[in-house]
Amino acid sequence: MAGGIDHRSFTCGCRGGSTGSTPSHTADVANQTDPSDSIGLALFGVDVYPVRRIPHRDPATGQLGVATEGDMFLGGHMGTGEPYPIPYRAVTPWQSDCGNLLVPVCLSATHIGYAATRMEPVFCVLAESAAVAAVQSLREHTDVQDIDVAQLQSRLVERGQVIAWTAA
Repeated sequence: MAGGIDHRSFTCGCRGGSTGSTPSHTADVANQTDPSDSIGLALFGVDVYPVRRIPHRDPATGQLGVATEGDMFLGGHMGTGEPYPIPYRAVTPWQSDCGNLLVPVCLSATHIGYAATRMEPVFCVLAESAAVAAVQSLREHTDVQDIDVAQLQSRLVERGQVIAWTAA
């Protein structure tokens, strides 16, 4: 049984993302990009858990404490203060790998990009966008990578999805 029992993966979940054609990067989180294929917005600070904890004794007081390595929380819960777009390409794997899969939770992202995107409200936004894209793909009889993204965006906006941020 390759890959696990009944062809299921031994991995129950993952914190990292898939490898799609366009991962969400640090520049995306910092609002330094403007992808033309946005399918929703995200807003949260970069939240990376420590890689390891190291016991440390203060030389002056002798008090034992813990130092952390790799801990990062940038921007607080509001991130940069302005939502950033998530590209459709971040939820689509390479077409040569799979033509009928959309990945709204373990999306393609760098470590920093995923650390700021991995919040449940963002997953809800991306899941709804992926569902609309899946229906469109079925209706067009095409792979998810080949759908008309402008038509997808139009349908998302029609359904109330916000895909671009304009300051009030």
